[in-house]
Amino acid sequence: MKLANITILLTLLSLSGCVTGYTLVEPGVQTLGSMQVTADSKWNRAPSNFAPAGRKGSQTWTQDGLLLDRLMIIPGVPDGESIFVSRDKSAALPVFHTDMLPNEIEELV
Repeated sequence: MKLANITILLTLLSLSGCVTGYTLVEPGVQTLGSMQVTADSKWNRAPSNFAPAGRKGSQTWTQDGLLLDRLMIIPGVPDGESIFVSRDKSAALPVFHTDMLPNEIEELV
């Protein structure tokens, strides 16, 4: 009996490591800082530690898993600053400019 209880406890503890902390993003207008995003369908918001290079206030959304589709929303990038952040000060990161076209921003990532 004791061995069965210990086995169940260990199984539950090992499964608790599989919980990732995704939260549901309902369809409609979502406010992120001073930016508003309209979601036409349901999305899943990934935990912030899934995008360690994201700027403060950024969010990562997915519908089918981060390896299949990923939408990174990065609000408030000042002109001339990097879209991403890095602890390594010597890293060459792409720089955002306010006059960039959407396809140029896409090419940065």
